[in-house]
Amino acid sequence: MEQARLREFLADLASGRPPGTQIVLYGPRGNGKTVLLGWLKREAARVPGIRTAVLQPAEIPDPVRLRELLLPADWWGRMFGGAITVGGFSWKPGRRPPPPPKKVLADRARKGPLLLLLDEAHTLDLETGRVLLNAIQEVGAELPCLLVLAGTPNLRQHLNAMGASFWNRAAPIRVGRIGEEAAAEGFRRPFEEEGFSVAREALAAMVRESQCYPYFVQLLGSAVWRKAVEAGGRHRVTAKEVAAARAEFDLGKNDYYLHRLEELER
Repeated sequence: MEQARLREFLADLASGRPPGTQIVLYGPRGNGKTVLLGWLKREAARVPGIRTAVLQPAEIPDPVRLRELLLPADWWGRMFGGAITVGGFSWKPGRRPPPPPKKVLADRARKGPLLLLLDEAHTLDLETGRVLLNAIQEVGAELPCLLVLAGTPNLRQHLNAMGASFWNRAAPIRVGRIGEEAAAEGFRRPFEEEGFSVAREALAAMVRESQCYPYFVQLLGSAVWRKAVEAGGRHRVTAKEVAAARAEFDLGKNDYYLHRLEELER
């Protein structure tokens, strides 16, 4: 469902129409937000004309750095210039200060649809975020420029602290548990790619134990894989391997819950 909705946004963007709204992906850790962003980046690469820029909060500690990262690579070549020789003396001029983010985004969007992806948005510097969100809302109202933020459930409070009405004007997409078919595919495909068959009862047990939670699919799948390898050359996953992996899975699950509890206490 989330992928279908994101494809609609990509189609609108590719047509050159202003998106009118931006996107917020939010949900607990381990629910696949980063994976979904990676998928969106690959999908956008398949659409002619769309250019994608990936931003990380750690790389943009302040609005100045934000402006620098938003600029296209060829801007620096034009602005740095080489040494100038006058009357036998040489000197190298310094670079010009980057233009404001709104102008940078507008210039880039006029040349073609622009997609910005920003993960871990709940850690974004408040002032930097305020500058980025205000710029993207103005530019996105008139030009094909789309921003997709991804973060944990406290992302809404973080955005509100920036003093921008971004959340209310955005299209929030909650990333939660996946369907049983998707969870089953998440277990079955990696095993089959390595030459293992998966018994029906084993697959049903893994789907049930994982509760269709993406991180638990990874966690349990890894534990079952190790037990299947230990079983030798049989190359078949049965309910026996799933049962043997349960203790390791429970330890990993408890560790996950402990980290989430510590986050809540902080």
